[in-house]
Amino acid sequence: RSTKFINLNGWRIIDGVSEVTLSNFILAPGQYAALSAQAESFQLPGNVLDVPNLPSLTNSGESISLVNTQNLTIDSVHYNLAWYQDENKQQGGWSLERRDLQNFCLEDVNWTASVSTLGGTPGSQNSVFTTEADTVGPRLTNAIIMSSTEVKLQFDEKLSVSPPAASDFIVSPVMEIVAISLGTNNREIIIQLSDAIEEGVVYEIKVLNTSDCSGNTTAETAQAIFGIQTTASFHDVIVSEIMADPSPSAGLPETEYIELYNRTNKWIDLSGWKITDATDTVVIPAASILPNSYVTVISTSATLAMDTIGNPMRVPNFISLSNTGETITICNQHNERIDSLQYSTAWLDNSKRDGGWSMERIDLDDFCSEEINNWKASVSTSGGTPGTTNSINGVISDAAAPVLVSLTIQDSQSLLAIFNEKIANELQPSFFESTPPINLTEALSSTDRVVITLHEALARSTTYAFSISGLK
Repeated sequence: RSTKFINLNGWRIIDGVSEVTLSNFILAPGQYAALSAQAESFQLPGNVLDVPNLPSLTNSGESISLVNTQNLTIDSVHYNLAWYQDENKQQGGWSLERRDLQNFCLEDVNWTASVSTLGGTPGSQNSVFTTEADTVGPRLTNAIIMSSTEVKLQFDEKLSVSPPAASDFIVSPVMEIVAISLGTNNREIIIQLSDAIEEGVVYEIKVLNTSDCSGNTTAETAQAIFGIQTTASFHDVIVSEIMADPSPSAGLPETEYIELYNRTNKWIDLSGWKITDATDTVVIPAASILPNSYVTVISTSATLAMDTIGNPMRVPNFISLSNTGETITICNQHNERIDSLQYSTAWLDNSKRDGGWSMERIDLDDFCSEEINNWKASVSTSGGTPGTTNSINGVISDAAAPVLVSLTIQDSQSLLAIFNEKIANELQPSFFESTPPINLTEALSSTDRVVITLHEALARSTTYAFSISGLK
């Protein structure tokens, strides 16, 4: 691409596992040369150089570098199957061709499958040759945690060989950047932080000045988030909306969904969580939920129209929600119950029971009131508010502690306590005392009921007095 005659003698082609040194060949200005270990098999007009022991190229992709005799990398590329942009051609028999030979920053969009009837154009101008001026700066696409103090920033094209200065980065919550380096493919920046990344905290990083290898600078501040996702405790995440009967539609796509809300300031890992109804269980794949945010759980087969509504999270084999009502339980990856409820069409107005309207939770911090008092039909004109604040969002006042209604013996080592409202907090054996003393093994709650398992059997002809405290 230059005006110079260049001797390739001593230059090297390097891939991930091997390299080969080129022999004497003068490459003229504007001239092409293809390298092959079977050059004699080519009966084409273009220059094809015989290079014994040329590294074997992997079908799926790898890095290739061209290095001169001064050990300077003249060009490098990391190709992969996605560059074909054609599933049929990526099966084999077609070369990858560079579109614009003057553009060194873009890779994936500047390469595509050959359109030559031969499958490629070795030693001659590419069949997809074009000239497209690169006038757009790099875009920050992702931030990946590499270690407790190291973050990798990924961009959509190759960057300038000079990374930004530390003053060009802003991390919130504030953390000092002590070192900056470019990644091996020049599309990544590695930053070293002064302090360890805290679990559950959402960090935002902004890059003020980033240039690609053509000298284009980002037109606006590039930013991304990163963090170490944490696990959830009881009621950290709750079911906030249910669309069990979406037909006939009041405005939303006819899709069943369950909306989850993260009530905390933590970034919570949802991977491996289970949603269970009366007959089925669905496991959430790799996913997370940001602090004070919603996600709308839908089936992978749900209409694509849902992708523009309510932060959707598609899961395979999504449960089929009963139109009339059933119990839904949410458990985390440790099989700990996070939330549960038993919904019913009684929560809906008579005029909305034929379908098309979701059930919305009124008070996202109230877990004790009778569910029928804390759930109502959506009043949104579209029939629901997936992924956003509920249309009937409000506060239900409950200043009274739960009252024990009854305590009955189920068997010699089991008691059943029934309260006047749902129990919201996790139960501990230390909440219970008895006279005469008797040790408790565990206490399991289900809505307004608590099953108390005793360590030893109750003695016959003995009167016991139990007291319960600490429940909410």
